[in-house]
Amino acid sequence: MTRHRQDENTSPRLDEVDRGIIAALRKDGRASWSAIAAGLGMTEGAIRLRVKRLLESGVLQVSGRVNPEVLEDHQVAWVGIKVKESGTLEECARRVAGLPEVLSVAIASGRYDLIAEILIPSNHGLIRFLAESLSGVAGLQSTETFLMLKTYNKWV
Repeated sequence: MTRHRQDENTSPRLDEVDRGIIAALRKDGRASWSAIAAGLGMTEGAIRLRVKRLLESGVLQVSGRVNPEVLEDHQVAWVGIKVKESGTLEECARRVAGLPEVLSVAIASGRYDLIAEILIPSNHGLIRFLAESLSGVAGLQSTETFLMLKTYNKWV
């Protein structure tokens, strides 16, 4: 899976057309450029160019998602992470986000500095993630794991 990193200092500004395109694709990721163009009163070519720019800039990613309830051999978990030094918070977040099991990472307020959502193989996947993948990230102090036993309206 290709991951685009976006630097908040270079984020492109979204206008009403960009927001309209994003809204249309969130509603139906398979929507055609012509259908989106008709809904926004634009040409298909203009929509195609806008989507290309949004994809290349890392603002937009179009993908298929699956309900984790049907993944019998995988499990979703959240990991609360404390970092040793607040000055390394963003670097730690980027390193954790780069691990293959990680779906997303958020810098959070509250008890944990980072919250990571992971998708792991059910059989010993959590042990491998904690002992091998996550332990290789320098600057982490402690973790707490929350296994998702059943999810509702969740897609990965």
